Amino acid sequence: MAGKYTGSIVLLIFVCVSTGTEFKLSSQRSRIQSVWKDRADQPNVVHLEKSEVMQQVSAIRAKRQSGLDPAIDGDHLFNDINRYGQIYYSGVDTSSVIMVLTYSLTNLYTVATSNLYRSTNYGRTFDQIDSQLDSTVSSGPTLWYNSHFGSITKNLVVFSHANQPKIFYSTDEGSTWNSRTFSISTIDSRTLIWNTRHDRWALAHDITNNILYLTQNLGDSWIKLSDNVELPLFDYQWGNPKYFDATSVFYNTYNPADRLRGNFTVGLYVQSHPYNNPMEVDPNLGRHDAFVTVGPYIFVQKTDNNVASLYTSYIKAPFKKAMIPAEDPHQTYYVSHIDELQALVIVEHESNQKNLYLSDATGVFFSLSLPDLVLENGIYDLELIQGLNGTLIANQYVRADPSQLADTKRTLITLDNGGNWELVTPPDRYQNSTTVNCNPPECSLHLHISTTEYSRLGVFSLDSAPGLIIAHGTIGNQLSDDPDLYLSRDGGLTWEQTLVGSWGVNVADHGGLIVAARDYHQQSSTDIMYTCNEGQSWQDFTFSSQPMTVFGVITEPGEYTTTVSLYGIKTSVSPRVWDVVTVNFTASFERTCIATDFYIWQPWDDRTDTDCILGADVSIERRLPNTCCLIGTGYVRTVLVTTCACTEEDYNCDYGFKHSDGFVGPCIRDPDVALDDPCLTDGVVSYMKSTGYRKIPGDICEKGVEDTFKKQPFPCCKSAPSTTKNPSTQFPTTTEKPSTQFPTTDEASDPLRQKYVVTVSALAALLGLAVLLALVLGVLAGVFAMKHSKAKRQFLRLATSGDGMGSGGISYVRDTDRQVLLGSGANDQDTDSEDEEPLKL
Repeated sequence: MAGKYTGSIVLLIFVCVSTGTEFKLSSQRSRIQSVWKDRADQPNVVHLEKSEVMQQVSAIRAKRQSGLDPAIDGDHLFNDINRYGQIYYSGVDTSSVIMVLTYSLTNLYTVATSNLYRSTNYGRTFDQIDSQLDSTVSSGPTLWYNSHFGSITKNLVVFSHANQPKIFYSTDEGSTWNSRTFSISTIDSRTLIWNTRHDRWALAHDITNNILYLTQNLGDSWIKLSDNVELPLFDYQWGNPKYFDATSVFYNTYNPADRLRGNFTVGLYVQSHPYNNPMEVDPNLGRHDAFVTVGPYIFVQKTDNNVASLYTSYIKAPFKKAMIPAEDPHQTYYVSHIDELQALVIVEHESNQKNLYLSDATGVFFSLSLPDLVLENGIYDLELIQGLNGTLIANQYVRADPSQLADTKRTLITLDNGGNWELVTPPDRYQNSTTVNCNPPECSLHLHISTTEYSRLGVFSLDSAPGLIIAHGTIGNQLSDDPDLYLSRDGGLTWEQTLVGSWGVNVADHGGLIVAARDYHQQSSTDIMYTCNEGQSWQDFTFSSQPMTVFGVITEPGEYTTTVSLYGIKTSVSPRVWDVVTVNFTASFERTCIATDFYIWQPWDDRTDTDCILGADVSIERRLPNTCCLIGTGYVRTVLVTTCACTEEDYNCDYGFKHSDGFVGPCIRDPDVALDDPCLTDGVVSYMKSTGYRKIPGDICEKGVEDTFKKQPFPCCKSAPSTTKNPSTQFPTTTEKPSTQFPTTDEASDPLRQKYVVTVSALAALLGLAVLLALVLGVLAGVFAMKHSKAKRQFLRLATSGDGMGSGGISYVRDTDRQVLLGSGANDQDTDSEDEEPLKL
């Protein structure tokens, strides 16, 4: 019961449809209906009737685990028919407080009704507490669903009124309540954005007058930050406290005169405590469309003649235009995943193609990672696997004809942050031991992620259970409907069919317990399934005497507890109201784990046939899968990391290069990407020339092929006639002028520049006399030696200059509940000129 996360929130969505009642567990992903070809059309697959496989399930169930049955801790029936629900775990250590907010919406921005419930015994029973918030209203206030739980003052709970400039707050986990009406009546309490380091600080918007305000005392008083700030998402944000002042506020402002002329661009400003000196973030950035701060980056989008461009600041560095190797114009950008070392950006092109690109450490130079990523209505099929560094799973459109729209999808997996993608290996056998006749590349396992009706589960993984992945999938030549539940214990390297049909799933006790309830799409049930040996065998447990449609299998975030709550409706109860059944699985474990119940697991990369992934040999302590023992809340997992020797698998193609054969083969020069020539700038006599490769951000390998693949010093031959050089396009800065900043010895600096060599043979031929030739050659040799020596000294001077900061780009963020990539590394970063000052944030 020890709370590991403050103010943890789980969303449940209840949707009434004409054919019955339907619930959905929401992780901020929309449900999109898709029509798929029948799975029977797929080749090389042995198809089984569901009844056949269920016979095998019964046989597996007969292999009982020796623990006792779980216990029903509570069954609480809410007298509530609201369509949506949110569950809040207090997060205070040893706390047993859980709150449930139910509500119905008139539209996305209007709450019609709401009810608030509180449990003090970890969900066994609940009391409705609406009247405690506001006794002047018999039915209680209508609450908005952007609640706030204090991260520093953990007893603090705040709810916003849905229709009034007012909040309700408690400093004792909801035992007693206070209310506060804002002194500025035009502030909309639904627009509150809370600071993660200062629990009583929040931003709020006056939607009537377009004014941005800030409070430092739960709305008791307000500081006016700026006029001309609009409400649209991401027009104001707190700065990330890891990289900026924890009090910093970034916001867009518009010019009213520009609006009258039809110009809707904005300027980006920042303020920090004491909020009396608004500053333009980068005066050279100019006007733009939108911005977002993510991790160490600030991403900005500009649009000119319906073509979008990306600009980025990395750790307060001035903005630079992102270099994305694509001829097809850009329209929209999505920041998918991000950390200190890399940005993964989805670009929606004018041709409607959606491609995934990987940046260097600073986010300036991008390379194509995966074309034709599945993206529908702003929802994309890309999942970061928690607990493993660099593992992602994605769905890709398959185009039989490049000129035609894709009508099929397939699933791919990468172990190196998107550097290399492969089909997902199908299992050898079905759950009933029947052989799976499926051989890649014609046939593989395909997984439902975000854009189908089975997206409730998505690809399920947890930091608390490294290596364990659970997902709905189908076997064949494409993703299809009617999935079964598949499980991987080794980080996606191998898979097995673990349950037939569609299920709602959750994991508890550090991955030692998996609980599955029948998916609400299929049927109501009185039973759930659970396993304490990572799906090698399953047991059923009757949790209700009446059939129940389960919409959420919920545990306290952190997944260390053994208590699971089942939220849904009992189909025999009319009207259909919310019900929660709390099940305690502690007794189902045979005993408490001891040291000999654990082993060391090492993630494996079958492409290189080694246990080195992203340059690291990682050893992770895990419980033996066939040992049904309780790990417990106090367990701390041991993880050991050692570096590996660098191989070609630790590198991607650098900007301006591509693989010789699609996404495989050595990196060769990409003629479609123009590169500038540093030698064209006065005073530059040497630069670091790319070999065509760059180390994958986050990769920590050392030595090996490192010296072979790193950038090499290359001298500029200034005696070359200017007519022999073909000036290429210069990388633009935010002012769209040719850049005058050039790379240093840093390995992550600018990529390959054209090589120009001056030979002496043509000059010698013009002389015609052997004596004169010898003299001329001697002179030229001396000149070259001096130039080479001078270039070397200049090169060393450049290596010691610069502020060590770079930049990179993108603008919009979707699926912000998906967090940053794991891992740390010793990757080099771009080193800018000493003339370039960091942003003063």
